[in-house]
Amino acid sequence: MIIPCGTKLFNFRPVGDRALGWVQKYLNEARSKLLTGEDDGALFLSHKGIRFKLGTLASRVKGYIKKSGIDTRGACHLFRHSTATQMLENGASIRYI
Repeated sequence: MIIPCGTKLFNFRPVGDRALGWVQKYLNEARSKLLTGEDDGALFLSHKGIRFKLGTLASRVKGYIKKSGIDTRGACHLFRHSTATQMLENGASIRYI
């Protein structure tokens, strides 16, 4: 996945086939149903049909963790670390993490 991060700069993110399959399913089946106004190109949209505001996803994940009864703090960053650990344990090169 290629993510713009500046005027002419891009970050490359390794994404597995399974994850890409789910993103493609979302794009084909759900995103157009969520879109309410002009399409600004955001990949993921809120239930209101607009791009997520900064912190929205982290706030929701934090709430879900709390509701689940898991006794830990954290949100999206916790998943980032968990994913990195899993990738290392399964032989991924450190330069991709």
